[in-house]
Amino acid sequence: MKNLSLYHISEGYKSAFLDLCEMEVDEQTMLDTIEGMEGALTHKMANVAAFIQNLELEGEIIAAALQRIKARESATKNKAKRLREYLIENMVKTGIKKVDALDHTFSVTLLSPRASMIIDDEITIPAEFLTEAKSYVVDKAALKKALETGLTTSAAHLEYRQGLMIK
Repeated sequence: MKNLSLYHISEGYKSAFLDLCEMEVDEQTMLDTIEGMEGALTHKMANVAAFIQNLELEGEIIAAALQRIKARESATKNKAKRLREYLIENMVKTGIKKVDALDHTFSVTLLSPRASMIIDDEITIPAEFLTEAKSYVVDKAALKKALETGLTTSAAHLEYRQGLMIK
C-alpha cells in the first residue's frame, strides 16, 4: 500500500467507507477501521503537500537564478558595448583603420561614420512622421466584478477553483 498514489488511496478510502456503511458492524469497529485508513490517507496527503512546497521553493530558486543570469547578461553586454566604444575611440585617435589578430582569426576595421537618428523631443515631431499605435489592456478586476454581478459575455467567464494553503 506504500506505493499507491493519493488518488488510489482516496478511492480505496471512499469505497471502504461506503462498504462499512452498508455492513452491519458496531460503531467502534467502524470508527477504528476509518481511523486506520485515515492514517495512510493523511500521510500521503502530507507527503504530497511537502512535495508541493519543494516544487514552489525550487521555482523561487530558479526565478532568483534567472534574475542573476539576466543581470549578468546585461552587465556582459554593457561591458562589450563600452569596450567597443573604447576601441573605436582609440582607433580614431591614433588613425589606425585596420587591426589583424596575431593569430589571424579575425580583423577589426574602423568604418566610416554613419548617421544615427536621435529623437530629442518626441512631442514636437511633425505629424507626417507619426503613426498611430493602439494598445488595449483588459481591466481584469473590473471585468471580474461585472461577471460576479451578472454580466454575461462569450469573451470571459468565471471559474471557481478550490484553493490550498500550505504553511
